[in-house]
Amino acid sequence: MAQRARVVTGTRRRLCQACPVTESLPERIVLRDFPVQLWARQQAYYDELLREFKLLIIGREQGEVTSAPARLVELADSLNERFGAMLDAVATERQAAYDAGLRVIDSELPVVPGTTDIVRGVQRVFAEVDEFCRRGDLLTLAMPADLAALRDWSTEEILRQCAGWPPTPWPGPTA
Repeated sequence: MAQRARVVTGTRRRLCQACPVTESLPERIVLRDFPVQLWARQQAYYDELLREFKLLIIGREQGEVTSAPARLVELADSLNERFGAMLDAVATERQAAYDAGLRVIDSELPVVPGTTDIVRGVQRVFAEVDEFCRRGDLLTLAMPADLAALRDWSTEEILRQCAGWPPTPWPGPTA
């Protein structure tokens, strides 16, 4: 039986101080049975991809870059600027669970107005990035299917719960 822990990253904390709290949204999203070993692999993949994309951008001529690499780097920078403290807290708690040898946790995320728009934007950028990686112009290959499944489940779970549906557990492998 897999070890499991409950991880709470915040209760009714706002992702940013400028964001008003709206009562029609849930207070939190629960990613039930979130697989921390798979997450660790996913984080390593994203780190590698962002490093390569930043190198591609630096290597281009000055001016506006509107390619998938630029959009992913801009998205990452924007999310870190707006929600860095919350994202760091989530990553720290997931990393602690990983380091403790846990396979799954219930990972809770605070919600703010605009969450669904942010998540849909993230989905669009990742679809574009996936296509860019599949073309084979990079050292970083396309995201492995199990990591893409975790990403897709996580974003869809956030959207579902923002629409009022209850949490559903991660249906895939944990490693």
